[in-house]
Parts: sequence; structure tokens; C-alpha cells
Amino acid sequence: MGSGRGLGRAALALMVVVVTCAGRLPGREACDLFSGMWVVDEAYPLYDSHTCPFVRKEFDCLKYGRMDMEYLRYRWKPSRCELPEFNGRDLMARLRGKKVMFVGDSLSLNMYDSLLCMLHAAAPHASISLSDVGVLFEDYNLTVSYYLSHYLVDIVTEKIGRVLKLDSLHDGDTWLTADVLIFNTWHWWPRSGPTQPWDYIQEGMKHSRRWTVRPPSPKLCPPGPNGSDLTSTQVKRRSSTKESLLPITMVTNGRIRSQELSW
Repeated sequence: MGSGRGLGRAALALMVVVVTCAGRLPGREACDLFSGMWVVDEAYPLYDSHTCPFVRKEFDCLKYGRMDMEYLRYRWKPSRCELPEFNGRDLMARLRGKKVMFVGDSLSLNMYDSLLCMLHAAAPHASISLSDVGVLFEDYNLTVSYYLSHYLVDIVTEKIGRVLKLDSLHDGDTWLTADVLIFNTWHWWPRSGPTQPWDYIQEGMKHSRRWTVRPPSPKLCPPGPNGSDLTSTQVKRRSSTKESLLPITMVTNGRIRSQELSW
């Protein structure tokens, strides 16, 4: 589970954060947040997994015997700027009365649990309520929740079989209740064989048993649409709230082709 800095400056209104291929943030040309290196920070980790009530057993490496802890002390340092130090109380104050939702697969679940632990560490005595939709930090009226969605777009069972609909987002109605959305997708897109949960892909009126548009690659983001692009477009069309888009890149050892995802 990771730690993070700079979340205290999250924009309010509806922010759509898409984990996908991306370049510089709009208005941040002087500082490419994705060009940098991992550095050791003795102030890390930002929370203790032993005392965090939100750590799931499948993510609790230390509890189940991992001996080294050095991997917890790394933070990301951009080459040309410094990210502000994470301040959990400040973040909760800025997000007072808001709803934050992580949407995606188990990586999103990991991020969700990690943020909960960081907020709990910043305000360990804050009153919290647990529900099926997430965690409410009562002192700030702040709700942080998680929505499982491997592809973000819809998978619908039809006569021909299970159809992955690239331009359909009906399952996303619940997302529109959130003020801040953090999307993540990639891991399930290249799957094939028994673990692939769809039989056909549909874009518009066209069906195919294989990709007619290439899925996001871990080594090179291809030109053309992918699941994250399509999702951000659909959310924009369906939301009545003003949106701002913060694109985040996947960390990879391969090359990344820069794409701006903004409107």
C-alpha cells in the first residue's frame, strides 16, 4: 500500500482523475510530475499498518511475515519541483462535506485503503462511520468510498454472449453522486482465455471477438481510444457539474507516449 503527497491541493467541484497515459498537467508546463525518481524519505511511511483499522488482510504484508520495511520509505520526487508535504487534516478540511470515490479494480482498492489509513493517521481520534458505500469521517462530513469496476465501461449479457460495450457507461450512475472521482483501469484489458470476462467487444453498432482498438499497453500507450479515454468522455457527457480532469500516468519501465486528456 502506498503513500502520497500533494493530495491536500486536490481541486474541488467534480474532479475526474484517470489513471492512464498522460503528459504534463495543464498549467504545469515547468514541472513534469511524471519525470523524476524515487527517493528515500525518513519521514515515511505516513501511517502504521499495524494501527490502521482499514488495512485488509490480503494487503497486510508486514502482518504476514514480510521482514524488510525499506520499501515503505520511498516517495516520488519530480525532477524540477517539490511536491507539497501531505497534510491529512488540511485535505479533510478542504474536502469538508464532499464525497470522494475510487472506481476501478484491486489497485483502486489498494489506493482507497491507503488514503483511509493516511487520513486516519492524521486524525486518529476523529469519529468515523462505516457503511456499505464507504467510510464517513463525521467531523468533516467527508465520505471516501470504493466502487468495483474492472473495465469502467459496461459488460452486458446478450443473446450472443457477454458484450464489453466501449461506449456504454450505464453502471456509472452511482459515480455521479461523487464530488471527486479517481478512476483506474488497465490490468484487466489485456486478459484472454478463461479469466477474460467478455466474449465480444462492441463499439457503436459493430461487434468483434478481438480488439479493433488496442487496449492500453504497459510499455507504450497506443494512439486512438482506450478504456480510460472513453470513460472520461462518457462521464463528461453525463455529468451536469463542471469537471476538471487531472491525468495520471501508469508507472512503467517502458516508454510512454504523452496524451493530454482534458476538456
